[in-house]
Amino acid sequence: MVGTSTGAFNSGSMVGLDSCFSHTFNSVGTNDYVCSPQASIMFGTITVLAEGALSNNDFE
Repeated sequence: MVGTSTGAFNSGSMVGLDSCFSHTFNSVGTNDYVCSPQASIMFGTITVLAEGALSNNDFE
């Protein structure tokens, strides 16, 4: 998978049912991704928000 907007990331070739990849984004923004072997069905956008952007302090 390759990211494009706020930072590049590449998992390399992953083989096996238990394969896992992790990436930490350090910048707010959007990052498109695509799985190279299955680009027509495995793609999307990762949106990174500022810390606390989704918190609701009024929740009871």
